[in-house]
Order: sequence, then C-alpha cells, then structure tokens
Amino acid sequence: MLSAGLVKEMSMMSCVELAVNFLSKAIAQTVQEGTDRNAGVCFEAYLGELCKDL
Repeated sequence: MLSAGLVKEMSMMSCVELAVNFLSKAIAQTVQEGTDRNAGVCFEAYLGELCKDL
C-alpha cells in the first residue's frame, strides 16, 4: 500500500492511514469469523475498497 500510494503521489501519512484502516477491518472480520490465527487474515472482502482508495 505504501509503494502504490507513493507512486500515485499520496503522502506517506495517507498511505499509512489507508493501510491501518484496511488491516483493522480485515483483522476484525477474521476475529468475527473465528478463523484460526494460523490461517492468516481474511482481507479479501476489503480489496475492492482498497483499490478504490488507491
């Protein structure tokens, strides 16, 4: 996210905020689903949002 944002001339702070927001939602979704922590974070549902923001 940082690299993509910087290429699009976003500020580093904006990139970090975007990453934190994305990961917060994904981690919350993962916990809500009860996914085993060894299976990773369920981030796929939020990729569309991320693409729009970048």
